[in-house]
Amino acid sequence: MRDLTRVERRLLAEALFIVPIARIAPLRVAFTALAGIRRTPDGLPPDRIAWAANAVDTRLPRSTCLTRALAASLLLTLHGHPATLRLGVARDDGELSAHAWLESDGRTVVSEPGTFTVLR
Repeated sequence: MRDLTRVERRLLAEALFIVPIARIAPLRVAFTALAGIRRTPDGLPPDRIAWAANAVDTRLPRSTCLTRALAASLLLTLHGHPATLRLGVARDDGELSAHAWLESDGRTVVSEPGTFTVLR
């Protein structure tokens, strides 16, 4: 943690607050609560912001792709970056599975879509 910049430490602190919200709040409530909050971009790239959400979420019990993607989406929005939450499904040997990932400026920043079909 000592090798992190002050901005990165602040980002981790924000993630410690945002990740639990992403886990317990309904999606609409989480986005509505933070919709009016915008920051001036601080120079952190989207993948570094997503790193903070991943770092916090993966250390909590029952980590999921949905909470990681939602938390990163909220953090990206707070830092002035576009964020597109994607949900997809796939069928493997008759079993249906779902996956969530996050894109910013056309690039995947949380999880990989793999062979999942995007839900519209």
